Amino acid sequence: MSAANQLNELQRRSRDDPRVYTLGAFLGLTAGNPKAALTACDHALRLAPDWGRALAFKAQAHEKLSQFPEALMACESAFVADPKLIETVDLAAAIGRRIGDVSVAERMLRRANTAEPNNTMYWLGLGRLLVRSNQDESIEWLERTVAAEPNNAQALMSLATVRFERGETDPAKALIERAAAAAPNDEVVGYQRARIEGDTSAQMPETLVRALFDDYAERFDTALIEGLKYQLPSLVAERVRALYPQLQCNVLDLGCGTGLFGAALGKINGYFIGVDLSENMLRIAAKRGTYQRLHVADIVEALAATDANEYEVIVANDVVVYLANLERFVAESHRVLKPAGTLFFSCELADEHENSVVLRPSQRYAHRLRDVRELCERKGFSQVSTETLVVREDHGQPVQSFLVTATKPG
Repeated sequence: MSAANQLNELQRRSRDDPRVYTLGAFLGLTAGNPKAALTACDHALRLAPDWGRALAFKAQAHEKLSQFPEALMACESAFVADPKLIETVDLAAAIGRRIGDVSVAERMLRRANTAEPNNTMYWLGLGRLLVRSNQDESIEWLERTVAAEPNNAQALMSLATVRFERGETDPAKALIERAAAAAPNDEVVGYQRARIEGDTSAQMPETLVRALFDDYAERFDTALIEGLKYQLPSLVAERVRALYPQLQCNVLDLGCGTGLFGAALGKINGYFIGVDLSENMLRIAAKRGTYQRLHVADIVEALAATDANEYEVIVANDVVVYLANLERFVAESHRVLKPAGTLFFSCELADEHENSVVLRPSQRYAHRLRDVRELCERKGFSQVSTETLVVREDHGQPVQSFLVTATKPG
């Protein structure tokens, strides 16, 4: 008998048992059906209004449906009902970062700390949660955690990065060395160690990029267009239309995010594929209705898995700023393009007196223009043009960048 049939039989026999409906909610979430999970939670909570596990599943279902205020309310209710459900604090923090308001998660953690004032897990949670909103208090909580647990790699790394961002380089180096000793195989710790020690060749781990944009997805369009004056998708869309006035082309949008380029270009007479590491970003891109398919994948790995001579146009707007080494990206793009196909990608601009690749404090890579041009030519592109421009602003300052247009021989 299938799990669904067994559940139906249980519900028939035990209509007044909230545990049965809570199990149904779990199965609904596992099967990727948050609406069914939400219905099951409501049944359970009618029978047992303070059932913590049902409230926790309800929070997860609301989050999957992008119903964030309802998810936060359920998180807090679940934690009040059962403080052992610490995963609801993690979920509230993740939602808070996505919508730019961590107040609910902060309230939950402060309540938990009041109940258990010696629980270092809550200290670390507060330290990491407050790093943007109250850096001084964040440092206090992280230092308290490190004092109690000298080998806590996450606390050491978090404290090191805060110190580094405040310009306190020597303390940051000492802390990140301790974190690396405590967690020698942690790729995020390794990356932060390289960054703090000035290694500009260190590649940001995929897990870090994915987490960054999963958290940013809901605020992405407003923050980027209104706050940071981001106009690159519209500019590149104009260039594509100039090449293909009837839009008879296959297009691959790498690092498509929420689909801003797709919205700027619109429907095309070909297939339009988007690729991004962030599932939350792609969930928003799917609502635009311009892409035939969307894939959660690393952009270089997506290229490597694509047949040769497949696309007329490849676009990578503001995405290779997360790649230190562009060799494989350029080579695979050349292979995947059809003859006479065109690659558009933007880079942040490193000055001529700087290294070929520079890791900025923003954790984005800047590349030297002449080196990128030479790389494209070396990988087989016959026509390579570049133009400097301001892609967006950062803390009110223009980010100097350049757009590369590279054409494969016909």
